[in-house]
Amino acid sequence: MKKTILFFGMLFNCVSISFSQIIWSEDFSTQANGATNDPGRWSAATAGQCDGETFPGVVAGNFWGVNAATQEFRCNDIEGVTCCGTTGASDNVWITNNINIFGFANISISIDSRVTGAVECTGCGTGGDLFVAAYSVDGAAFVNFDTICGAASGFTNSDCITVGAGTNLRIRVTLGNQANDENYFFDNVIVDGTLCAPLPVSLTGFYVSCMTDNNVKVKWSTATETNNSHFIIQGSTDAINFIDLSRIEGNGNSNSTLNYTESILNNNHYTYFRLVQVDFDGQTKTYDPVYLKCGDEIIKFKATCSNNQIGLILPSGISNDVHMNVTDMSGKMVISEPIYNGTPGQNIIIPIPTTIAAGIYIINIQDYKSGETFYTKFFRN
Repeated sequence: MKKTILFFGMLFNCVSISFSQIIWSEDFSTQANGATNDPGRWSAATAGQCDGETFPGVVAGNFWGVNAATQEFRCNDIEGVTCCGTTGASDNVWITNNINIFGFANISISIDSRVTGAVECTGCGTGGDLFVAAYSVDGAAFVNFDTICGAASGFTNSDCITVGAGTNLRIRVTLGNQANDENYFFDNVIVDGTLCAPLPVSLTGFYVSCMTDNNVKVKWSTATETNNSHFIIQGSTDAINFIDLSRIEGNGNSNSTLNYTESILNNNHYTYFRLVQVDFDGQTKTYDPVYLKCGDEIIKFKATCSNNQIGLILPSGISNDVHMNVTDMSGKMVISEPIYNGTPGQNIIIPIPTTIAAGIYIINIQDYKSGETFYTKFFRN
């Protein structure tokens, strides 16, 4: 009887190795003095000024844009209608276009800000000075993360926050400054992401089938490979102790589907098979095993399952030195315990942990005196 077992899975989560990457940054080093907009890097600013001055600063001392001397963004004597209150459409705003953050496990934003000049208000909402940096992920409401208002001369702040993950990010800086000589500056706006390291191999299928009682065919496919040195096929009789059976060379780097086939001589009657992938640097990834029993399974006992219990009728000729293992269809051990003083035909009751999910399970009874192994299956509902 020919049997085939299939393992199929897609992996999207980050592996343990990850690295940080700058996704977007602005240090104002490439813009001309007074530049208020750099297409593709940030959107045009608005300037609703409550002192009636003309944007962007025909009045002496009025300034909004890139300060060439320090290569920072500077605001001086430019007011917004709501200044220290709730931000609105008439405020003076520097805002980025959408920044693509898709595919990153975590996003952080950092910004340097400072103020020079006299103190004009003692706190936000008591005067016309305002510096507020905020972010929005995927069109959600903006969240403030850096605020300066009524600060003393020489105040500086370097802010770095974590904002999670998403698809699109926007950063907005709202600036207001009432009349006097203080200046607000900000610089070095950086969006950083922790990127999931690419998986060395994207495995799309793993198949094991019986060709004869002593011969197993193993087939698997990969969608991509990165620095892939080779594969190792392993076999086991208990899903715990695995032996190397064959080595198959990988293809290094590939972005196309590759198919592998290997025939394994199975004289030791292994019933669990798994794949190990090895990088050129020696790092490995071991995939879950699958169960396959070739030939006629020796089924000389019955098993039933109900009320969180397994009922076993031990096979004839069995000794009183036996051990029972229960595995799921992937080979994962869920129960392992000895059965003492067992006799043929005896009904043995084994409790099932409530954590075991519904499904098909394999019972493996090993007789340590005779060396025989007996198999059967049961369904946990």
